[in-house]
Amino acid sequence: MGWLNDRGRKDDMKGLIRVLDGAQMERVHGAGLELLATAGVKVENEGLLQRLEARGAKVDWPKQRAAIPRELAQELLGPEPGKGSLDWTIPPQEPGVGFGVGGVQPLYYDWRTGRRMRGTRALLTEVVRGAHGLPRCRSIGAPITMSDVPERVEPVEAVALLMSHTDRPSGIEVLHHENVKHMVALGEIFSGKPRDTRFVASCNFAVAPLIIGRRAAGCVVEKTRFGITGVGGTMPVSGATAPVTRAGTMAIEIAELVAFWALHRLLDPALPLGGIVCSGSLDMRTGRAFFGSPEAIVQDCGVVQTLQHFYGIRTHIAASYMDGKAPGIQTAFNKVFKALASGMFTHNFGMNYGLLDAGKVWSPVQMLLDLDMVDTIRALFRKLDVSDETLALDLTREVARGEHRTFIDSDHTAAHFRQHLFHAVLLDPLNWQGDAAEQGRDRELLERADQTWRDALRDSPRFELAAEKRRAVQDVLRRAREEQL
Repeated sequence: MGWLNDRGRKDDMKGLIRVLDGAQMERVHGAGLELLATAGVKVENEGLLQRLEARGAKVDWPKQRAAIPRELAQELLGPEPGKGSLDWTIPPQEPGVGFGVGGVQPLYYDWRTGRRMRGTRALLTEVVRGAHGLPRCRSIGAPITMSDVPERVEPVEAVALLMSHTDRPSGIEVLHHENVKHMVALGEIFSGKPRDTRFVASCNFAVAPLIIGRRAAGCVVEKTRFGITGVGGTMPVSGATAPVTRAGTMAIEIAELVAFWALHRLLDPALPLGGIVCSGSLDMRTGRAFFGSPEAIVQDCGVVQTLQHFYGIRTHIAASYMDGKAPGIQTAFNKVFKALASGMFTHNFGMNYGLLDAGKVWSPVQMLLDLDMVDTIRALFRKLDVSDETLALDLTREVARGEHRTFIDSDHTAAHFRQHLFHAVLLDPLNWQGDAAEQGRDRELLERADQTWRDALRDSPRFELAAEKRRAVQDVLRRAREEQL
């Protein structure tokens, strides 16, 4: 590994950490394309297989598996190696920016009771109201699913619920392609613009190794029809659904993403593309997959850099997908480790706030802790201003000579401390308060986060969707239910 700055030199620590050198990237990328050409990818969609075959892929119809030649993959994806330079300087970050919630986890963690519970319509309504009460929350999706709503129409029902309780609703993952048109219709109601796809999350995930299942393939077709960015997702687990080695797992990740992108480009050659990588590694002691392990992070970051280099396509690691099961020390360790690595390897400083236990659980307490953590990490990468004003040589000379008593009471400090000093919202700022008091500090931190959430719920401003839009939303829900139930 080495540091890269905007000139490609390794003696300047302003750039990303490079996971693979040039020769290693060539081999890993080549291995991914070789897998597509030899093992092929299973695509459970007849129309997509027909398109692949027409362009030169060899299709094993009984197995629904297409061998995609390297030349075809590169023809469809276009850019020559090196188009997306790896010589990135990490862009300046600022804490305190807006954030969003979403992710459709099946379970909710209630910190006060220590219980997990299935998401319901009532619980999602409460979550949306709480997020609506946080001014920094600019994008409000569905962090939990509704177990008391029929699964076939649950995403459509969830979008309708969001529209009813906040003016900041955002997209939701889709498993059934039949829902896409209904969610687009809800977007049109919200904005008044035709073909508004804001409520349809773009990503579709493969099943490792090298399977694009019926649901994902159907969503590829339908989302592309509406011009939604072609985002593929890959989640192999080293030692279980991929080779135990980092390089072998990277090859599968690359193959699966290139397969998704090839399908999207077969349908629409001009479609913008993206990707999400979220590999894991198998813990041989327990049989559990870990998504915040060092090897999982290196695999994912290596793939992000390799695909940026070869295709200029931005791919993100799932920085919030880790293994802590409840708010606490272990989760904090996992979160900081993966989020910091994500920023320093790929300059992706965002995350899906509040996720726990490899994406199975969402917690508002964890969401607020994550927000403090990401703000702190972003503060590490603030733009550094070096000027006469920030060097403050005159003031330092005055203090050193005894002409000015301290820096604390200077006009310079009063003018600049808000801009130059970062303060986390929830972390304890006090000195040592005694043995007994300090033993409870971690719990007090969690209590502050919980109370912040409850205050947001209590103070959340009332939102009401306009009557004509409510009627239009009900018409969409009726059509979705009639079609699918």
